[in-house]
Amino acid sequence: DEYGGSFENRIKFPTMIVDRVRKAVGPDYMLDMRISGDEMVDGGMEVEEVIEFLKLAQEYLDMVNISAGLIVDWRAQFFTMPPYYQPHCLNRELSRKVKECKEITIPVSVVGCITNINEAEDIIASGAADACYIARALLADTEILKKSYRGEPETVRPCLRCHSCAAGGGNHMSCAINPQLGRGYRYWEIVPAAKSKKVVIIGGGPAGMMATQTAVKRGHDVVLFERDEELGGRLKEASVLFCKEPYHKRYLAWDKRATLESGADIRLGVEATPELVMAENPDEVIVAIGGEHICPPIPGANGDNVITVTEADLGLAPIGKRVVIVGGGFSALECGIQLAYEGHEVTAIDAQPEDKLWREVMNELRSGLIELRDRYGVQLVDEAMVKEIREGSVVYTRGGEDFEIPADTVVMACGLRPSKELVQQFVEMMPQVTVVGDARKTGNIFSANMSAFDAAVEL
Repeated sequence: DEYGGSFENRIKFPTMIVDRVRKAVGPDYMLDMRISGDEMVDGGMEVEEVIEFLKLAQEYLDMVNISAGLIVDWRAQFFTMPPYYQPHCLNRELSRKVKECKEITIPVSVVGCITNINEAEDIIASGAADACYIARALLADTEILKKSYRGEPETVRPCLRCHSCAAGGGNHMSCAINPQLGRGYRYWEIVPAAKSKKVVIIGGGPAGMMATQTAVKRGHDVVLFERDEELGGRLKEASVLFCKEPYHKRYLAWDKRATLESGADIRLGVEATPELVMAENPDEVIVAIGGEHICPPIPGANGDNVITVTEADLGLAPIGKRVVIVGGGFSALECGIQLAYEGHEVTAIDAQPEDKLWREVMNELRSGLIELRDRYGVQLVDEAMVKEIREGSVVYTRGGEDFEIPADTVVMACGLRPSKELVQQFVEMMPQVTVVGDARKTGNIFSANMSAFDAAVEL
C-alpha cells in the first residue's frame, strides 16, 4: 500500500507522526526521537536509510537518539535493551555515522550499555555523539552523577545489566542490587536504629554482604563470619563466565570493597559454629550461608568424571573435550555456553521441554542466550531423563527409548537447595535468628539481596 515498499512510502507514517507531535506540542517544546540505527534483522532498517529519513524528519525534531534492534522480533530484542553479554557502548559507531552526516544539523545522542560517566565522556569526546543516555546504571546507583562529579567513581555500584529492573511487567521499578529502588519513602534513606545491637552475620556471599552493609548503616555492631578466604560466594563463579565477566566482575569487586570498608568486623577463613556465634553474645543473627548443589540419585553420579557446575565455572577440575551437562536450567545454559566457547563439545540434558526452560528471565535476555547457545553449538536434549553415568558416556531415556552418548566429563547442574540441617543448627541457637538468601529459599541475586536487605534494615 502507500505506506510500504519503497523508501518514500515507508517514511510516510513516521514522518506523519513527528509532524503531528510537533504541531501538538508547539515550536518551543523539546522533541527528541529515538530510532534504531540498525534494526539488526534481515530486511530491517540500516543506518544509511535511517540517515536519509533523519535528513527529512529533523525539521520537526530538536534531537535524535540512536538505539538499535527491533522489539517485536525476538532475534533483535536483545539489542534494544542490551544484556550483560553485549559489548559496552555498542551503538556508538551507529551514532557516529549519523553525527558525521553534514546534512543532519540537530544534536545526536546515543544509548546502549553506557555504564558509567567515563564511557559517556569518551563517546562525546570522540565525536560519536553530542549526548549520552544512561538508564539502568542510574537505577543501580542513583548517586552515580554526584559520585563521579566528586571524583569517586570507584564508589559507584556497577549495574549488572541483568534486566531485573524490567522484569516486573509494568509493576514498580526494582533493581537486583539496589533494594532501595522503587520502594517509596520508607527505604529512600536507611534510618539509624533507635538502639545499636550486636549482630552476627554468617556467610559472605551476596546476601551476607548486603546484610552487613545495611546493618552497619543502621548503626549496629556487626561481625561477619566467612569460611572462605575471600568474600563473594556464588558471585565468584558468575564473574568468570566470558559473557558475564565485565559486569559481574566489576560488581563483585565493588561489593567486596563496600563490605570490607563498611566498618564491620570481617572474619575471613573462619567457619561459623553455634558455639562461635554465641560466644559473641549477639542480639541478632542473620544466616546467609547459601545453598547446596542438588545431586539426583543417578547411578555413577559420584564417579571421578563427574563435577558440579561450580567446579566447571571456576575451573576447579579438569574438563574433557566431550561434556554432558545434567540439567538444562539457567546455570546449565550459561555453563554450557562458556564451555562451548572454550572449545568443548557440549550437550545438556533436561526433563523439561525446551519451551518451559529459562522462563525465569526476560525474553530479551532469554533470546540472546539462545542465540549464543546456537552460535557456539551447545546441544540440548529436552524431555529426557539421565539413567546412568558411565566412565566414558551417559545413558538417558527419551520417549521410552534409551540412548547413550559419549562424555569425558559430566557436569551436574540440577539446581540448589537450602542446607536444612546446617541452617537448623543456627536457628535453634536463639529466637532472634533470620535466614536469608539461598539458605532460606533458592533464587537469584535479586532475591538474595532483597531478603538480606529487608532483614537488616528492620533490625
